[in-house]
Amino acid sequence: MAYGLKVIDTTEGITFDCKRENMAGKKEFVEPVGYAPNGKVVERKQFDISTGKPVQYTFKYVDEDGKQYEKSEIIWKIGDEVVSPIEMTSVFEIKSYRPIIEYSDRFVIEKYYELAPDQGPSSKGKKKIPDSERERIRVSNLMGMRKLWEKLMKEGSVAGGNFNASSGNFKPGMAFLRAIKVNGNKWGLELGVFKEEKIFEFLQEGTPHAVAVPVGATKKLEANFFSFLKRNSMSIQEIASNFIGFRVEA
Repeated sequence: MAYGLKVIDTTEGITFDCKRENMAGKKEFVEPVGYAPNGKVVERKQFDISTGKPVQYTFKYVDEDGKQYEKSEIIWKIGDEVVSPIEMTSVFEIKSYRPIIEYSDRFVIEKYYELAPDQGPSSKGKKKIPDSERERIRVSNLMGMRKLWEKLMKEGSVAGGNFNASSGNFKPGMAFLRAIKVNGNKWGLELGVFKEEKIFEFLQEGTPHAVAVPVGATKKLEANFFSFLKRNSMSIQEIASNFIGFRVEA
């Protein structure tokens, strides 16, 4: 299912309306735990509020003692962190531009969306919008997409901002817009939503170089070797004969 999204960058003068289509797998959602003001965990249960038919239900939040609470009283937590429900993003405001290498090197992509230019509603009230007007709207939005695409391609960057794919999430999300070029002449925009930032613990700096052995150290090793032979009255041929399949002619 496609959802409407407005993309804006007030600094660069970029704005367009588009549709975002999820091209990845299913959504992963971390369910928060609800706590009553007294600290007890609550569950959402249905209660009958109608005496007629069909039966009508409403949801209440109930703790382990059976006490009921309104939704406004519930304190939501993920672990020890207090969180609040966040609405679905309808306006993606570009906050920053980052090198494109960060798109894959620093973040794990959870899902990605393909953007398509919006062509406006098929009707306004009871009045049908002419196809010519819808095409004008589509092309106008497409030009805005192209302007952003050219900027991202020229700079080798991605455009970042806050993004939440649906309502009811409890943690703010982050996403980047990336320019896509396929088969030489086909282009588009991808909205990548990130699951988490990658953690690296063994990053290195600079280019490694082979460690040179000092000349003095080499001579010392040779002196120790021949001293060992002298102490043990062994010849090089005798040492070699101890290795299987190795024979040294005198």
